[in-house]
Amino acid sequence: MSQLKILQQQFQRSILNEDASFVAEIVADEKIIPQRRLAIYQEAYIARLENVLQENYPVLCAELGKQKFSQLCKKYIAKHLSKQASVTFYGNEFSQFLQAKGYEKFYIDLAKLEWAVHEIFYAKQENLMTLEQLQMIAISDWPNLTLQLISACQSLTLQDHALASWQAFQLKNTPICSGKNSSNIQVLIWRKNLDIYVNEIPLLEKKLLTALQQPHTFAELCEIAYADVKENTADYIAELVISWLRLGLLRK
Repeated sequence: MSQLKILQQQFQRSILNEDASFVAEIVADEKIIPQRRLAIYQEAYIARLENVLQENYPVLCAELGKQKFSQLCKKYIAKHLSKQASVTFYGNEFSQFLQAKGYEKFYIDLAKLEWAVHEIFYAKQENLMTLEQLQMIAISDWPNLTLQLISACQSLTLQDHALASWQAFQLKNTPICSGKNSSNIQVLIWRKNLDIYVNEIPLLEKKLLTALQQPHTFAELCEIAYADVKENTADYIAELVISWLRLGLLRK
């Protein structure tokens, strides 16, 4: 390994507060001591991570207020320094961090929603199954028709006020500061082209979409839904499949 590579690795470990030995490699002068020179880079790195968290959780930041959110970020960063070259997915444990700190479910759910939106935006693009392709399949072959959800889709159970706050922020850049007297709802988040959609859905539909994270046949979906639907289960699933195709939720 070259000396330059060794120095680069030492510098990285120093930025992450894993190794203080790099200070000895820094040239001193009359204006600034080596420790302060290194601290400038360390502080810049922490500031960069805080900016990433603000970008990934803008609604949560607005709900808590910038000062409180900044303090929270610093505590999170102290325990979760990024170890990856890219910070694209930095902050993935923020909702768990809030829960461990005893925050209200409203804030935890808001963090879950914002992270799901972030993940879905970066999920891979896949070839979609179309309604025209479905129409070419004989009805007699539908029971064995295999269906699967796209990667750019998630369903969550959240407080309704968390969804309302997120929606208000998208419209007015101002959230609804309330987590009181709320109830749990099922929320579907997905991407179509480059647009993100977030809608409330029934509990049974969430159950079916969760199952479709792995391939399931039309007949298997009917079996899952039968306990709730009883009569005309196949018609119910057929209507859902058509709706999912129109929304761009199913892959080929």
